[in-house]
Amino acid sequence: MRRRPTATGEQEDHAVRFAWWVSFFVTVALVAVLGIARSSQAASTAPDPSGAAIGAAAFLEAEPEEEGEAGIFEEWEAEDCEIGECEDEEAAEEAPSECLLSEASASVTAVAAHDKLRLSVRYTALTPAAVSIGYRLRGAKGSLSFTEQARFSRSGTFHHTEILSEAQMAKVLAAKSFTVQVRALNTPGYCLDLLDQSLTVKRAGPSGPSWSDAASRRS
Repeated sequence: MRRRPTATGEQEDHAVRFAWWVSFFVTVALVAVLGIARSSQAASTAPDPSGAAIGAAAFLEAEPEEEGEAGIFEEWEAEDCEIGECEDEEAAEEAPSECLLSEASASVTAVAAHDKLRLSVRYTALTPAAVSIGYRLRGAKGSLSFTEQARFSRSGTFHHTEILSEAQMAKVLAAKSFTVQVRALNTPGYCLDLLDQSLTVKRAGPSGPSWSDAASRRS
């Protein structure tokens, strides 16, 4: 015979179903809470795009400048110190006798029609000496440097003419200034900047512009 469901059995079924639905809703709620927590944590640790941009800009600004042309200038500056920054007072007192040269006054003139650059150095030496001369221009069209060696007597004027290409002459005509370094060979390191000059006075002339320094550097 088939039994009829009793009231007690129906109550038990309802209780089981209710417990199952409560468990289901609790599980869904836990999953939702965990998802929200993970999203908040990811947002707090994500990189700031604006901060990355600032860091990249700072890195670009910190990149080294382009190196200058190799030559007598880099060799001399690396040997001891920058121009005008030697602070060895005892060495400076010995410079007149140890450095051999006591005075130099330079000027540079461009001969535009013939693509020539003329250097003149009026000097005084304590004794005849072999000398290295470097001069470099800086201007809107870039830098250009030259080096020469000569033998100075006790006093006189050294002249030298460079034959230039059209591109080099264009740099010369656009030059704002020249740096001239005169140094007797085989002398102490502190002699390197004794007679350095910055030719910043630019004047127009019949053959082309010239550059000079109003005051010469003396020992």
